[in-house]
Order: sequence, then structure tokens, then C-alpha cells
Amino acid sequence: MFKKASSSSIIQLNKAVSTKSSPLVANLSSIQSANFTDYAYIRSKSLEEANANVLFLYRRMLKILPWMKETYHVPTNLDVMRKTIHKEFKSFQGLSDTELIDALVIRGYIEYNEATMHHKQRGHIIKFFIESDVTNVAPHLQEYKRIMKEKVDTQSLCASVEGKGMGRNIGKYLKNTKDL
Repeated sequence: MFKKASSSSIIQLNKAVSTKSSPLVANLSSIQSANFTDYAYIRSKSLEEANANVLFLYRRMLKILPWMKETYHVPTNLDVMRKTIHKEFKSFQGLSDTELIDALVIRGYIEYNEATMHHKQRGHIIKFFIESDVTNVAPHLQEYKRIMKEKVDTQSLCASVEGKGMGRNIGKYLKNTKDL
């Protein structure tokens, strides 16, 4: 059964390549062709048409965000999710090559379909929407270490541990962690 399904999708690919000779269609793998007929023939004739395709994809992405938040249990609000999608689309704003724009739109539809058909797991979705928040934590790490170093005075802690006869190993361990 799997052989039949993969061979039929390869036939679809070959048919698409022979009728509309596009390097984009030829490079799509048979694995990604589950809903291949929905967006495989995106081929913009002008920049305005390509921008209309991008805008249509952008609106579709924004419409599924509430469903995606509920289904995948994304621990962020919808505004952050919308801003992330907006930032992703803005990063490709200056493109003028219609074939490249079409390739990105096709890739966007593939991502859209993978998310809606549950081919993506919760971790994939969360990583996309929350990754930017995690990278902003790194600059604060040094400040956090400095505050913790001030709060825990390792010298006085070592003296109190050794004074109470709790053993020298704890004191040596604390002295070695003083660098942190």
C-alpha cells in the first residue's frame, strides 16, 4: 500500500514537471506531496501577483493561530504568536525575484499543512514561537550569577561549615565553586 501511495505521488510530480516545467515543482519530494495539488502550481507572472500570494498565505497563517494555540497548548499569548509570524514574513520583505517568492510561498504552505495535519509535534511549534524569548535570557545570565554570588558569601559559609565540624569536603567543594 505504501508503495502504491508513493508511486502515485511520484507520478503526480512527474506529470507536474512535464506540464509546467518549474524547478520548484521538480525539487519537491514525494513525502511533501500529501496535499500537493493545493499549491503546487503557484507560479506568479508579476511581482504584484506574487505579493498577493504572500498576503493570502499571511492571512491564512494568522487565522489558524488561535486553533494552533489551543491544539498544541502553546504557553504564550496570541499577540506574541502574531508578532513572530509578522517578523518571519518581514524578514523576506525586500525580495523582488518572483520565482524565489513563489518558492517561499510553497514552503510556507508546506509548513501550514504540516501544522494543521498534525505532522508537527508540540515541541516544533513551541520552538518556533518561543525561541526568540529564550535567546533574550542569555544577556541576563551574567547579572543573575553576580546577584547570586553576592547573596551567597562562600567564605563565611565555608567557615561556618568547618566550624561546626561538618567535614572538610563540603568546604573544599564550596571553595571550588566560588568561581561560578
